Amino acid sequence: LYSVKRHEEADPVFKAYLKDHPEGSQREMIMYHLANNLLVLRKVRESAEAYEDFLKEFSGSVHYLDSAYADLAIARFNLEDYSAAVGASKQLRETAPDSFRLPGTLVIEGDSYLIDATLLSDDQAEKKAEWETAGLQAYLDAIKIAQPLEQSDIQRVAMHRETTSEAMWKAASRYYDIGEIEK
Repeated sequence: LYSVKRHEEADPVFKAYLKDHPEGSQREMIMYHLANNLLVLRKVRESAEAYEDFLKEFSGSVHYLDSAYADLAIARFNLEDYSAAVGASKQLRETAPDSFRLPGTLVIEGDSYLIDATLLSDDQAEKKAEWETAGLQAYLDAIKIAQPLEQSDIQRVAMHRETTSEAMWKAASRYYDIGEIEK
């Protein structure tokens, strides 16, 4: 059901499998796809919790670890839990630095830092500057990683080009905001 995009129908099937087969041989795959399916269904909070459960149980997953962290960052960002989105991105960077998902997640990390910086009070100027710098650096890191992938990851060229472009214009916008447009 999931693979043919019948996501509403797949949801109870995934949950039933996990309930009926707590030690089942397909548990890792089912837990990951349940979390992903919930994200597709826009059940974002439930999805984030399902990704976190997956990561607790399968912290060494060979097949899904990078995607779980990347998708958790998306879910947390959409829940406006920006510090958790940054945390998921940092975990992805630490555990799977060669993941094709990393550049896009770094863009989310940059967005999260910059949004959080706008929420700080005037007396937190030092923290605001730190987060603004971290946001810009996340965009620059995304560019640095995505550009070579445009050449080497032939199956995902369009995705990497979009990520590079998005990170470039966001970095340029940030440079403009701080008066360093020549960079």
